[in-house]
Amino acid sequence: MKITFHIIAVSALLFSCNTSTKGNWTEEDKAKIRTELELAKPDIEKAGVDFESFADCLCEKYEHNYNSFYESNTNSEVLNAMSTECIEQLANTSKSSPGNWSAQDIKGLEIVTEVMCKKLGGAIDDPDALFECYMEKIMVTYDSFIATESDSQGCAELAQECILSNSNSTVGNWSANDIKKMEETLSQMRNALGDDVLESEAFLDCYFEKSMTTYSSFFEANSDGEGSAELAKECLEEVGIEL
Repeated sequence: MKITFHIIAVSALLFSCNTSTKGNWTEEDKAKIRTELELAKPDIEKAGVDFESFADCLCEKYEHNYNSFYESNTNSEVLNAMSTECIEQLANTSKSSPGNWSAQDIKGLEIVTEVMCKKLGGAIDDPDALFECYMEKIMVTYDSFIATESDSQGCAELAQECILSNSNSTVGNWSANDIKKMEETLSQMRNALGDDVLESEAFLDCYFEKSMTTYSSFFEANSDGEGSAELAKECLEEVGIEL
């Protein structure tokens, strides 16, 4: 994974008194390097590499090769090459395998899983249970965090398995949260179907009942567009509504 660091021209540094030398930087110069590296922290962690270990590695390379922070900040190609070396070095010292991931890979997966749970929001009953289920399934299926990036379909299927298995709903007995989500969907359908349909709640009652007795959760129903459309068609025919 390539991490790009942009050269930041700080004019004040041209005139500052700098007492750093190769292998012996001032604490001020070391702090400046750390501050710049913080900008790349999300990308580093996404690569499954521990940020603190990466920062230590890169800072050591800077100090070993340059006389000061200012001198190190003048060649972006060299800095990018150094960053790649550190990532590869750390990756090679912390190998993962199915069911036994490195701390760095686990941290990367945790970040991705947290984002997924937040996006799903109210569509799931138990975000914590989903988090644990997805983490476990991914780690026993793939040999590393990087391996998941090339199989988005497989990861999506595992996520769906976890959502369905951790739902508090069952066929014919949906949770309060799933019923609320369905009611929100029905409200949108009322607005879309027109005045003739609004005169009767029969269609909406029919669709609600068929969905609950066909699917084990709102998520499953919402994921099956073709099947849900068929249920809606059946209900329109049963109540004699023509669109």
